[in-house]
Amino acid sequence: FDAVVPDGAILVEPREGDPMLAHFLSQGVPVVSIGCAPGRPDLPCVDLQSAAVTRCVLDHLESQGARKIGLVTGVQRRCSYLESEAEHAAFCAARGQVPVQMQLDEAGGEDLAEPAIVRLLQREPGLDALFVPVDAFATGAVRAAAALGRRVPQDLRLATRYNGLRARLADPPLTALDLHLEILADLAVGLLLTRMDSGAADSVTAPTAALIARPSSV
Repeated sequence: FDAVVPDGAILVEPREGDPMLAHFLSQGVPVVSIGCAPGRPDLPCVDLQSAAVTRCVLDHLESQGARKIGLVTGVQRRCSYLESEAEHAAFCAARGQVPVQMQLDEAGGEDLAEPAIVRLLQREPGLDALFVPVDAFATGAVRAAAALGRRVPQDLRLATRYNGLRARLADPPLTALDLHLEILADLAVGLLLTRMDSGAADSVTAPTAALIARPSSV
């Protein structure tokens, strides 16, 4: 991305120390983000309300009978992961439980997730549900459950975040969330235009995500 200097940039869920964010800022390019940038409260963003999203999923899993819910996020430090981990830890603490969390490299996708989650479930046999926000990790969790002979959802309830093809085509289909992506995009464009016009812009909040319950959890 060195060849062209854009008039403005929208970054999607930048990670801590994101090199693309650093590059654009060093070039004086106005930047906004979808999802807050860790450690950069000054950067205008569309706040994805990841803590509320996580609580929505955890409450759903619990309402379906789950009693010990694990969390699998990415090792990359994005605000959505950080907020999910904090909310999950608080949820577990309120129930007198030690949180069971795992972080995996996003680049490894489903093939990394399957054996890692097999090991997690073997180490923590009491887990009866997992919230796996990364959809590739979530389909890896489906494979891990099958490898261990654990039925989904009877023995292990699963939910992911993004309601994409992976979630819809998984076997069983995965409970996910409608994040209202078109609205998020419109909000981000409006935020960027405001920043380009005035040099400043206030962060905005994403609409409340809607849970889409599917056979992986019900």
